Amino acid sequence: MTAENDSLRATIRNMRTEILKLQRLVYTDDKTGLNNDRWIRENMPRSAGYLFLDLDNFKAVNDTVGHDAGDAILKEFAAFLLESTRSGNNGRDPDVVRWGGDEFVVMTEVETDAESIGNRIGGWTTHRNGTYVTVSWGFGQTLEEAERMMRNAKVHKGASR
Repeated sequence: MTAENDSLRATIRNMRTEILKLQRLVYTDDKTGLNNDRWIRENMPRSAGYLFLDLDNFKAVNDTVGHDAGDAILKEFAAFLLESTRSGNNGRDPDVVRWGGDEFVVMTEVETDAESIGNRIGGWTTHRNGTYVTVSWGFGQTLEEAERMMRNAKVHKGASR
């Protein structure tokens, strides 16, 4: 009976491990390692503020230099975003999500942290073969408001070029 119990426990342990692996696959962006849009839609955590971010000129890099260069930029920006959002907000790091394509979302528990983070990341830039990639962002108390503000920022940024 003990051998059967041990075998059953091992099977259950293995199943739990496999379930965790599957959850990571479902909720993790494979290029950046960040949570993905499915995670945010299904687990919509409470947030005092949202930053919605978009990489400017990203498509131009993908189209001219190639998708490997684009993937490298996504990874570079994701790492920068994680580093730029490290605590300072009561000990809990904000949730960082790759929304899709060249868009990202940062969710904070403290409203002032969202604006502070936005100001830190607003100057990010990189380039490939002479094409500069920058970031536009918007802040809102809802995801929709943050996206709308980001779109407005892109329009104003484009007008000032």
